[in-house]
Amino acid sequence: MKIFPSWSQFKGWSFPSKATVIALYLGVIALVLGIWSAFIPNSIVNNYYHEVIQKDSIKTKTTEPIVTLPEKEHHDRFKLLGSRSSELIEQLQAHSIVIGSSSNKTIQITYSGSIYLFGENASPFVSKYDGGYLKIIIDKSCVRKFTDLEIPAMGPSPESIIKNEIQFSIDNLIKSNTQQIIKEILECLE
Repeated sequence: MKIFPSWSQFKGWSFPSKATVIALYLGVIALVLGIWSAFIPNSIVNNYYHEVIQKDSIKTKTTEPIVTLPEKEHHDRFKLLGSRSSELIEQLQAHSIVIGSSSNKTIQITYSGSIYLFGENASPFVSKYDGGYLKIIIDKSCVRKFTDLEIPAMGPSPESIIKNEIQFSIDNLIKSNTQQIIKEILECLE
């Protein structure tokens, strides 16, 4: 049994057969490299990068010691719920509020109003939202209501669509009123 065809056999094959055997050989090579790389000790890789960094620093002739700055004083770490606004996160971190996922304390951005089934013989798939405004709940102890930041009534639509539209409205309100929201959050944390 031959694993590799002779050149004259290979030349006589159709194009799809040639492509298949080439893809097979490349796949086997990729599989072997993938398995091999899974068993390389991290120390080999780390030593390689450490040597590269040392060579680069020798080339640039840096003799200054590396200085680590002390961490800024900050409030406790908070988990941000209800929004992934990068601008809001950056502004909070600029005010020394650490945002991370590994915290028990939360800043929850939510809304007032309710989503309810539409009509007397309502289908479980058709709902309405009666409208409301933006709310922020900080660590379940401080609630800020932004009655001027309204979320319009929506529906009738499936509940999932209404929730997506409400989230879209919240994101737009945060984007256009970031400074006001930051100010209220900071007042709650004082």
